[in-house]
Amino acid sequence: MRTIRISQKIPASVDALWVACATPSGIAGWQADKVTGSIQQGESVGLGWPDLGVSIRLDVVELLEGKSVVFGHGDSRVRFDVKDGEVELSHSAPFDEDEELGTESSWRLALGTLAHYLDRYAGQVRDTVWLVKPAGTTAEAAHAFFTLPDALGAWLGRASGPIGQVGSRYRIALSGGGSMSGVVLAHTEGRDLALRWDEANYSVITFRTLPSPNGEHERLLVISWSRWQELENAERIAGELDGALSRLTQLLSATGSA
Repeated sequence: MRTIRISQKIPASVDALWVACATPSGIAGWQADKVTGSIQQGESVGLGWPDLGVSIRLDVVELLEGKSVVFGHGDSRVRFDVKDGEVELSHSAPFDEDEELGTESSWRLALGTLAHYLDRYAGQVRDTVWLVKPAGTTAEAAHAFFTLPDALGAWLGRASGPIGQVGSRYRIALSGGGSMSGVVLAHTEGRDLALRWDEANYSVITFRTLPSPNGEHERLLVISWSRWQELENAERIAGELDGALSRLTQLLSATGSA
């Protein structure tokens, strides 16, 4: 059994953090795309990502109102402890090494999104676009194309510099026109990142890889784009992102793990 522990500073009250971490509508604002059921001790809650064909049901195994909640699925346990201005997460499960690294990175993306959601859009409904394509590559090689200026220029747009650490600013002149700029919300070296996209109504876009069902020689390249406000040209932007991801897939598959 291995345990992931992450502490996320969030400028929000205990009450706001509790609603976000321990109610179905709150969780849907930043984590799963669809949340059903009841978060009461002894009950269960369903988390779903319909566009990905993924769902999971979690038991509520412990709950201390306004302070902590523990969700369970088989041998896995996820615990949220909330306090003023902070969420502490622990996730225990029989991970192998890659699963542990990937799960920790996924939680960092999610908690970075949670911080942004509570800062700007608390209580609002989230809409997420998922783009997924397989490529013969590694997580490390994909991360280079997510963050380095020359590599970004080959598929997404001209970056003003490398994508930096959490809290730093970035700017990309998109190949299809327009720009993507804002603040880095989460960044796991060699893995994934989440960016606030100011020009698109302060939405959140993530670039990540996931294990492929076809084996270790392949990764799934994933872009997710979460919005809490209507955006007139959202469909066009999603199409341009899909085209960019296709270019990245071709580049990475051609170069392998280089």
